[in-house]
This record gives sequence, C-alpha cells and structure tokens, in this order.
Amino acid sequence: MIIMDTITQAKPYNLVLVPDVRLNQKSVDVLEINDEIKECMDRLLATIHANQGIGISAVQVGIMKRIVVIDIDGVHKKLEQDHIPGMHGGKPLYMVNPELIEKSTELETMDEGCMSVPNVYVNVTRSAEIKVKYLDYEGKEQTLKVEKGLLSACIQHEIDHTNGVIILDYLSPLKRQMQMKKVEKYKKLLQRTEEKENLS
Repeated sequence: MIIMDTITQAKPYNLVLVPDVRLNQKSVDVLEINDEIKECMDRLLATIHANQGIGISAVQVGIMKRIVVIDIDGVHKKLEQDHIPGMHGGKPLYMVNPELIEKSTELETMDEGCMSVPNVYVNVTRSAEIKVKYLDYEGKEQTLKVEKGLLSACIQHEIDHTNGVIILDYLSPLKRQMQMKKVEKYKKLLQRTEEKENLS
C-alpha cells in the first residue's frame, strides 16, 4: 500500500507475526515521553513505511507499551494521490496511551488487513465515529474527534492491538483456523524467497 520511507532515517523494527503470544497480551501505559519513547515512535513510523502499512502499535514489534503511530496521509502523498483530503493534517499521527472516550452507535464495516497477520483481510464492524484521547509526540494531551472512514477504523484497529486484540479475534474459530493456514503458507513462501536471495 505504500512505498519505502523517504521521510525518516530511523531504522525499521522487525515485525512480530501471529501466532506470537505477545499479540494477545495487553500493553502497559507509557509513564514518561522521553528520548527513548520518541526514538521508538520514529522507528515505528519507519516500520510502517518499510512494510506497506498505514498504522502500527508497538506490540507489533515486541514492545509492550501503549504506543500507536498512523500515517495515512503519508500514503496518499507517496502515491501522488494529492486530490484526497488529508485525514490527520498531513503529518504522522503519534498516539501514546490512546483511549477511546466516545463511540457512536452508528456502525461501519471495513475490510481490514494487518502487518502482523500477513496475507489476510477480515471484515470488521466498528463504531463509525469516535473521539480519542492521547499524548502526542511531545507529551501534550490531545483529543481528536474522527468521522467515519479509514482513519476511524485505523485508530480503533491499533487501539485493539494495545488491548491484545487482533483482526482474527473477530472471526469464528473455524474461519480463524482457515486464515491462519493462509498466514503460514505466506510465511513459508517468504522464507523460501529470503533463502534464495541469500544464496544469490
């Protein structure tokens, strides 16, 4: 969905993939936004860009802290889709300790993918409109009201991650098992590709 990162020089993390048990564990609150946390956010942004995503939670790289980074606007810019209105001001959206404080009764269903669940898309029904409270990159408290659409679904998806919930959890046990087979097939294909590259 997006091209390699050209904005930040930070080093991307390696992704944590299902069935890693950490993906089903709750993350802990960040007590202080210091240089270490900022570096983490920078590297999370680089990880999004390097893995063709639009959002990520720290647990997806094995860091059990409530940190979310989203860059939907960056995707549109890189794909030269400037005619699409910016969803979050044209800059990456950094959310530390994000908390949903309002959710609409109106629902919206979207086909969602996840970097930690490769090659799988799941129809997930969520609140259409939300209001979220969080700390920004500088540690200032912010609230953001989001109308229905991709940004709303993305924020809820990433907050799910901080609570140990992944898109497979929205499926029945049988469908979850079927999707996990697709993941394992993809991972084996990826491993064979990497082995060939190492030999060449």
